Amino acid sequence: MLLEGHFTNINGKDVSVKIITDGSTSDKLHIAASEKEAASPDTMVWFSANDPVQVETECDNILTHLVGGRATITLLTRDPLLSLFTSDVHSATVTIHTDGYCIFAGYLEPRIYTQEFSDEINQLQLNCIACISSLSYTYFRNIQTTADYELQRREADTSTLMSLMIECLDAATSGHPGYAVFYDGSILTTQGGLIDSVFGAKVADILWLGESEDDVRTHEDIMIDILSYLNLHMVQIGRTFFIFSAASLKTGPKWSLLSINSSEKDIAWSLEDEGMAIGDSVYTPTVTAIDVNKAYGSNPSIDIDEVFNQIILNVSPTKLSNALVSPLDNSSMSPASSRFYYVTEYAADGEGERAGRAFWNLVNTGADNGYNGGMTYMDYAVRIMKSKQWAIGYGIGPGSSPWNISEAFDEDETKVTALASMVAASLMQVGARDYKPGKGDTNKAGQISMSDYLVVGVNGNGKDEDDLRYPTEDAIKRSIPVAEYIGGDGNAMYSPADPSMMNYLVISGSIILNPRYRAGYNAETVRSLTQGAFIDSYKAKHMAPSRYNKDGRYLCFEWWRKGAKDQKLTDGWIPYTGDGPQEYEYRSPGGIDKVDKVDVLWCMLRIGEKVLVERKVDEQGNDLTGSIEDFTWQEYKTMSQCKAAHPGDESAAVDEYLEQTFTIGIDPVVGDKIVGDEFAIQTNFGPDTNINASDGMAIPLPYGEKLSGKIVFQILGPDDGYWSDYHKKRHATMFRHSKWGNDNIPLLSHVSSIIIKDFQVKMYSDAQNSGEGNDLAYMSAVTHDFYNRKEISGLSIHSGFTSEEVSAFNLSGDLMVSTVRGADGSALLTVYNATTGEEGKPEQFYVNDVYAWLSAPRVKLTIEIREQYFNPFGTYLVDSAGKERKFAVLNFKRSLFDGYVRTVLIEVAG
Repeated sequence: MLLEGHFTNINGKDVSVKIITDGSTSDKLHIAASEKEAASPDTMVWFSANDPVQVETECDNILTHLVGGRATITLLTRDPLLSLFTSDVHSATVTIHTDGYCIFAGYLEPRIYTQEFSDEINQLQLNCIACISSLSYTYFRNIQTTADYELQRREADTSTLMSLMIECLDAATSGHPGYAVFYDGSILTTQGGLIDSVFGAKVADILWLGESEDDVRTHEDIMIDILSYLNLHMVQIGRTFFIFSAASLKTGPKWSLLSINSSEKDIAWSLEDEGMAIGDSVYTPTVTAIDVNKAYGSNPSIDIDEVFNQIILNVSPTKLSNALVSPLDNSSMSPASSRFYYVTEYAADGEGERAGRAFWNLVNTGADNGYNGGMTYMDYAVRIMKSKQWAIGYGIGPGSSPWNISEAFDEDETKVTALASMVAASLMQVGARDYKPGKGDTNKAGQISMSDYLVVGVNGNGKDEDDLRYPTEDAIKRSIPVAEYIGGDGNAMYSPADPSMMNYLVISGSIILNPRYRAGYNAETVRSLTQGAFIDSYKAKHMAPSRYNKDGRYLCFEWWRKGAKDQKLTDGWIPYTGDGPQEYEYRSPGGIDKVDKVDVLWCMLRIGEKVLVERKVDEQGNDLTGSIEDFTWQEYKTMSQCKAAHPGDESAAVDEYLEQTFTIGIDPVVGDKIVGDEFAIQTNFGPDTNINASDGMAIPLPYGEKLSGKIVFQILGPDDGYWSDYHKKRHATMFRHSKWGNDNIPLLSHVSSIIIKDFQVKMYSDAQNSGEGNDLAYMSAVTHDFYNRKEISGLSIHSGFTSEEVSAFNLSGDLMVSTVRGADGSALLTVYNATTGEEGKPEQFYVNDVYAWLSAPRVKLTIEIREQYFNPFGTYLVDSAGKERKFAVLNFKRSLFDGYVRTVLIEVAG
């Protein structure tokens, strides 16, 4: 519905009001100027004779950074206008013009409708909020659903302050045709910098998303954070937004166009249509001496604003503890299936008749015959998991992204069994029901304890010949990558704030090279024989390796399908049992440990436009040890760029692409058996690095690289290395290998899967100290003539901290996702204050400026000014007791019918 009308005020100016509900103008209702004009049958509403339209700003003091606006429209009507009740903030637009100039643009306040209903003619008061005041109703990225939230979290990147403000203003003005933004240029990045330079600074999107959907920040929160950080203010007049510092009010702001967004015009903001042009006197600085001709009414009042002896600005940084959310993090995982039994293990250690009888009993009846030589009877349960932040499964080659294996097959058992037929990864929980045979223990566990695993299927076939072994080079290559981080949590500024600091990304957890379980029997065969026949025919003929004795063990696995054991199934994935074979002992001449890293998984890590590269061998071809010095950063090349550099040579393109990689490995000591045991991820740092972590692989994040932006982490696949002379040789390409020595063994041929536990990627800084926390307070000067301290809380974005500041302020030195970055990605340390001509931290400018305003008594004058002499950005001179005082506008309320502006002026320095 379109509801519009106009009247002429006492100064002869035309005042018009237009209200559109639900974006439709098909139904029209005219607002008459008076009851007399409303006499026609099609008119049932008219303007009140008593102050029908008022427009005001909402600003209590200079600590109000986002200045809200309101309008009140008072109508008289014969019938209710229930169509003016709105549930959504943007469903009913309101514009108010005087002589063609837009002085208010906003909306009917939602979910409010109050009207007298006692007489034939009743008063209806419409409460309206300015566009800028509607920001409290909308959220970052316009998130409204859980799906929206999860998508935005995955796609989170960095945003400039300008793009954030534009998002906010686009949301605020969604029901209006356009807007313009002007700025007084009071804060710049550097002296002589471009007028909009400071708004090119960036903040990580994840800060506004919070920890959960309930924590998403409103557009009002975001705008206040930006303005507060820079100690700027924003006010809306009509469809124009003005950004300025309080200090510039002393002389009057000098405006520059910062941004324009209009669906109607691509050139200068129209003076004729909207009254927004800078050349118009309403918006240029003016100095007005208040006298009896300019004042309206006869009752101005004064009071003294509150005075404070110290200003404290509290900053609450948001710590970045994890560079990315681990796929094994509880907050990331959710079930993709119910828990189901997947495989049962039967085993009896030893090769004698007693062991054989015990094994036959377990397979046929599950009975314990009292054999105490070592028996196993376990039902392994599996729950397939999925991750909000990770895609886990298998890719289609270098440069691709993985398909989620949890979505690739119909049956849950098939999703697990795929790990036994291809190179692929899966996220799952695994637990076991242990029947404890031979232990004299019949106590039942109340529940199955499930452990979280990231599993990479390898499916070694035990063959060592190149033409027979599996996995082949091609199988590994085809599956790249098997896992990829697709979240946005890792979007931050990673390089330190100054060159005297070093930040580190530390990867920790444990890895198991799960052995091949060479079962000599299957359940169907064992059950087809009597115990005697089994002992006579099979005793000690098909023994599996045992970690407990040299004779071996009877071993059999039986897989489940749809809740029941199916002895027809003879193959599938086998979890790490803890009692399988341990193989390939690391030895070294003289027992001296000369190996620091055995590669297990190849990975790719990108931050912004940079990619991590690990040197595996030196110039002489000797293995490097995975030390911190072996890692460097370079510009990332896509697979397409590598192919373009090697036209027609796919192999060379793949090799160049995979040079942009690093490996996660283990560090065995002499005597360790590589396959069949659990190892911590290699630790490559010592106490001299001042990394506050006990173990893990540290990756340097140097100052000079200016690492910032979105993090992309891929687990490409397993390392295809050869075991030779009792150790494993490193190679420059993951699925290629070199042969040397006398006993070349492709290690993956003897591995069934790689299991990753407790995987974490955390951030550390060598500037971390014993600081108790990260909260920081900036304090102004202090006067001791009286005590009235003003504490300002809640800055959630902040400048970077140098190593000296970390030490001086007793900060923890943790990396912060809330740090504001410069356009180059490095931490923003200082800005240029064009008003004072100084360079410094925005936070310090904030407390200095606020202290200058609030530490001395200032007169606050409330006075009514005739509309033709009012300028919201002008200064006003008032003579008081022979002394001329200078004032600026703090807030105002326009009475459009009576043609005056009730203005609250605050005294400024001369």
